[in-house]
Amino acid sequence: MRRLLIPLLLFGFGLSAVHAQVLPVRNYGTREGLNAASISAVLRDSRGMLWVGTYNGVNWYDGSRFQQPAMSTRSGQIFVNQFCEDRRRQVWIGSWYSGLYRYADGVFSNWLPDTVNIGSQSNSILHLTELPDGRMFCGTDHNAYVFDGTRFAVFDSANKDLDRQITATACCSKGDIFIGLSNGLELYRREKDGWRFATRVLKGIEVTKLVVSRDTVWIATSKGLYYQTGIGQAPVAVVAGPVGNIFFDRNHTRWYTGAGSGIWRQQPGRVPEHFTRDNGLPSNEVHCGCSDLEGIVWLGTENGLAKLTPAGYRFFPVREGDEGATITALAKDENQRLWAGSYENVFRFDGGDAHEEHTSGGRRYGFVYAMRKDRRRRIWLCTSSGLYCVDKGVARLRSASVISSIYEDHSGILWLGGTDGRVHYVENDQLHSPVFDHLVDQRITGIGRDEDGSLWVGYALAGLRKLKWMDDSLRTIRSWSAENGSPRLLVRSLLDDGTGHLLVGTRTGGLFIISRTGDSVINITRDQGLSGNWIKDVIIDGRQVFLATNNGLDELEAGAYHTPPRHITFNDDRVPVEFNTALLQSDTLWLGTSRGVLEYSLHGQQPDSLAPPVRLLKLAVNGQADSNFRLFTGGTRLRRLAYNQNNVSVDFAALSFRDEDRVRYRYRLEGLDTGWNAFTDRRYVNYMNLAPGDYRFLVQARNADGLLSREPAVIAFSIAAPFWRTPWFLTLTTLAVLSLVYGLYRYRLHQALAIERLRARISTDLHDDTGSTLSSISILSDMALQEEEAKGGGGNGTLLTPMLKEIRDNSLSLLEKMDDIVWSINPRNDTLESLMLRVKRFAAQLFEARGIEYEIDIEPEIRRLRLLMDHRQNLYLIMKEAINNLVKYSDAARAHIRARYQRHHLVVEISDDGRGFPAEAMATGNGIINMQNRAGAMKADLAIRTAPGEGTTVTLSLKITRP
Repeated sequence: MRRLLIPLLLFGFGLSAVHAQVLPVRNYGTREGLNAASISAVLRDSRGMLWVGTYNGVNWYDGSRFQQPAMSTRSGQIFVNQFCEDRRRQVWIGSWYSGLYRYADGVFSNWLPDTVNIGSQSNSILHLTELPDGRMFCGTDHNAYVFDGTRFAVFDSANKDLDRQITATACCSKGDIFIGLSNGLELYRREKDGWRFATRVLKGIEVTKLVVSRDTVWIATSKGLYYQTGIGQAPVAVVAGPVGNIFFDRNHTRWYTGAGSGIWRQQPGRVPEHFTRDNGLPSNEVHCGCSDLEGIVWLGTENGLAKLTPAGYRFFPVREGDEGATITALAKDENQRLWAGSYENVFRFDGGDAHEEHTSGGRRYGFVYAMRKDRRRRIWLCTSSGLYCVDKGVARLRSASVISSIYEDHSGILWLGGTDGRVHYVENDQLHSPVFDHLVDQRITGIGRDEDGSLWVGYALAGLRKLKWMDDSLRTIRSWSAENGSPRLLVRSLLDDGTGHLLVGTRTGGLFIISRTGDSVINITRDQGLSGNWIKDVIIDGRQVFLATNNGLDELEAGAYHTPPRHITFNDDRVPVEFNTALLQSDTLWLGTSRGVLEYSLHGQQPDSLAPPVRLLKLAVNGQADSNFRLFTGGTRLRRLAYNQNNVSVDFAALSFRDEDRVRYRYRLEGLDTGWNAFTDRRYVNYMNLAPGDYRFLVQARNADGLLSREPAVIAFSIAAPFWRTPWFLTLTTLAVLSLVYGLYRYRLHQALAIERLRARISTDLHDDTGSTLSSISILSDMALQEEEAKGGGGNGTLLTPMLKEIRDNSLSLLEKMDDIVWSINPRNDTLESLMLRVKRFAAQLFEARGIEYEIDIEPEIRRLRLLMDHRQNLYLIMKEAINNLVKYSDAARAHIRARYQRHHLVVEISDDGRGFPAEAMATGNGIINMQNRAGAMKADLAIRTAPGEGTTVTLSLKITRP
């Protein structure tokens, strides 16, 4: 295999130091939505967008999936060669045969150097560099061009050496241009009027990549890596052997690739490190790479995209099968070498290599329960084959007993707990087995001694016991188990936190914090924020408490156990989430997993300083995607929606990729929500049945380090009211209703006037025609009667005399009734005052004839009260009947007629001081019955109060609207 050549001693040391180390890497492929596995270009722009180019086009990453923006092409597909972001934050794309693309303000634009011949080699743009004047320098498959935003121009038509494929381009801070070819490097010096050819260097060597870093041009070639500080300086060789690509991260670390041999990382002042598939990369063919503002390194390979996160950890796998790779115990020897116990054996790590250890008899140690380094720097191995002590690299069997837990107290005594429930201790290199007052036949899973000298013993299935040394034996002074009403403790780890508490990790119940006196017990589980309820190990570093759980690593503050735990995550496909054991040394935490050992630096990861930008991924109205929506926009405004387009759904994502699984979102809809919703991991929202109005949807993101988006993504939209709720419709409807009401009013007024005219005409006709006829009949009959009486000589007259009298009387009666009818029909008599005047004329004749004193009262404010014709007629006839009855039967000396308005009713009273009559007589009189019938026709109330010797009062109450 071809590989880079640097001084062999240095390079060989660098390799061995990281052999088998798994990088903090996460790999992405077509399963995550990439349109091809082979990555040809990658860029993280200043807005946070990740651009990934393949032979099938452009991919954007949303933190969960890759999406492909819509782009037009003239050649069938877009083979991306390079991305370049200019000073105006526009992204340029060089492609095979599809020319040059620019992405600005959410829109892609496309230009071709040769618009006549689409298949021209010049239309394949391989490399892009922005010039100091803002123009784009393009290296194509056939010559170099300068693009000014509208057209292409050949850079130097006089230099025929450029009439070929341009393999690399660069422009240094002075404006000098470097052009890589397959047979050397062309240098152009910048002058006032343009550029002038200066020289060619590295003749006969293929230049593969040019990068400018801090005024130095780095040159990757088929023969090695060079750098050049200026046109007047010769290139200086740094690395021998083919180098395909080179880039620098934000820490000025140099990354460069070989020919199918992975990638090298050269940190300033340190030995180069070599990474391949063995270290977690998806492929040894690394085509491109870049570094972003989050400190992430992105590598495009032949088999997908790799993300290297500045996580501050390394992973060392143990490749011995599933059972053999599960690490159950850890310790460091006197030479700072890591020892790891597994389900089957013991391993010793040299650098990144895991070497399997064996007993003096050449056998495996078997299952390793625990390990511990004592004060004498010896390592004690508690295995299924016995207790071993490793001193200066030599392991000796100290006991055949199977020890499952070990602890060294402040005096140097080693306390041992066995799988049979027995307790042993090693003092002065002698193994002792004290007497136990109550032996529990259960595996001891945790053992420790506090400052008071009490010994704490935890069992796999039998809870926890606190023991005291008394009379050369261990006696139980308190126990916690299901038998005595305590929680069922399936103990897996024990540790004193140094603040007066014992930390007890259990199999299913989370973490228990028990005071040394045993009076206080606090329980923390997943309900209180732990990653898992199986606490496999507990480690303390000052005030920091680390919990190795079956679902991740948690951190608590000693003594502040009501504070929610902090989750430490490793966003890495190769690192299991279950941690079996932990070892803390200095500021490094070692964790045993089911596949190997994780080395985590407590202070090695800097917080993410990039506030997560939020982008909109999808916008749908009533389930239909909006055709005008631009993918990955940070803000947009919808067209005005119809009233029935009131279901809006939005998908969004944060461009925060260091730990994208822990990004949380909050959003609100102004016009509906009164405040922000609670943070959630959901990346979409649906709003149903929105009312008409103006709305603004806002969404913000918070990354794993608690940093909030500076600006929310915004969607503004309005929902129109239905036409029947629009102002113009309401105005027209109001006008129409008013017009209709006015029309009805005018119609009714017209009808009322017509009726009044009709009534007036009928009244006039009755009076003038029928009335005059009846008067003439009365007069003629009276004259005829006088003649007949004269013929009879003053006697009884002739036989015609009675008939003539009847004719006269009937005509007079009919004339009187006709007068009433004419009065009732005439609209000029519709007022209450007119009614009362007629009643007064009628009553005055009768009252004065009988000598009855009378009084008629009408309230002035109701004199002009108008009455319906039928109401006026019925009211008049009722009053007329009442007055006739009063005159005929009451023998009254005084009478009182009164009209008043009370509580929306017209109240008419006719009273006298006569003799009255019994109440039962009212049921037999036709006049009273007729009065009641007429009152009922008006829906009026008629009341007659009378009693013998107490007079009579007739009261009529008619509901009427006062003007």
